[in-house]
Amino acid sequence: MRLLWLSRKPVARINRLDTLVADNSITRAIESTFDSALVIRQDLHRAIRQHHEHSEDYLETHA
Repeated sequence: MRLLWLSRKPVARINRLDTLVADNSITRAIESTFDSALVIRQDLHRAIRQHHEHSEDYLETHA
């Protein structure tokens, strides 16, 4: 609170710092979401590949 009475410049610095922290939090959240999406995509591709392999095995043994 004392900074408000002393000068406006320190308040501006605090506001920029708050904005920077918020921007970093948003960036981390986006990166985390993107990382999660990549893991889900890899899991999905693995499951599809395994399904196709099992389908081919099934067709070969029951043809």
